[in-house]
Amino acid sequence: MALHFLNSSAFRGHLVDWGTCIAVFVAAVFVSKTKPFERPFDPHDPSLSHPHLPDFVPNRVVILMVLLVPPAVFVLLYLGQVLRRGRPWWARLNEVQSLRGASALQSVPLSRRFLSDLHHFMLALIFTLLATKLVVDCLKQWAGRLRPDFLDRCAWDDTIQACTGNAGLVLEGRRSFPSGHSSTSFAGMAFLSIWMAGWFGLYRTTENHDDSDDDEAVDVLSRYGHGTKLTLSLLPLLPAAYVAISRTQQYIHHPTDVLAGSALGILFAIFFYNAYFGSDSRARGKGVDGLTSSNGSSSPA
Repeated sequence: MALHFLNSSAFRGHLVDWGTCIAVFVAAVFVSKTKPFERPFDPHDPSLSHPHLPDFVPNRVVILMVLLVPPAVFVLLYLGQVLRRGRPWWARLNEVQSLRGASALQSVPLSRRFLSDLHHFMLALIFTLLATKLVVDCLKQWAGRLRPDFLDRCAWDDTIQACTGNAGLVLEGRRSFPSGHSSTSFAGMAFLSIWMAGWFGLYRTTENHDDSDDDEAVDVLSRYGHGTKLTLSLLPLLPAAYVAISRTQQYIHHPTDVLAGSALGILFAIFFYNAYFGSDSRARGKGVDGLTSSNGSSSPA
């Protein structure tokens, strides 16, 4: 099953995108290693005199959250489609027909459709995260804004008129704007939130409803329970918001750093969702084995 997918046009057609992802990652790492702009400061500025505290939410936790939670939710919702059709949870995926998708895809086994959609989802998610990181790292280096705990990192000595703290900590103290934790959290979790809303049919209208999709169950889901579906779709934003707020609680970012980082993450999530998915969270372009998998309807903006 997996080998068949790797040899399909659905995977091979995106090799250039995967190559670009690697290039963006390398560029982001390179940028993060360069020296930020060294902005002058007042060694007695109270806005820079907060204590330096350990991370409330470590970077590794943020990375695990945005890389593991979205695909886990994706898989759960796919399994939910199987269960809603009355199939037992142990049913072989290759015995179940495609549950979402235009009529041209109805004959494609769910096993192949699942791998194609999961691949599309992960590609869009990783592209979102990497593009966000590259832009945020560039802005950090160019702005050189001092963190609220900069003077504690600096350990300013009035005698020699210089910082005496750890050089690495001092340098990192010049990378306050925008917040990387906030941008990464919202890039990953906002992407998941937008995708979930599309999956639940919240973007469907009479104008963009696909008449070729005669799945009555999906049609019913797109008409009712909007409040419940919207609530579920917004849940992924809560952990992202906590991460963002925690950056101000530990005095490692100014509120405007967090707001800018969060906005950038959400913006990139919208961009890449629109690039890779239609309004019902179906993959744009070619799906399984080159079949058209999106009706081309408008996406959220």
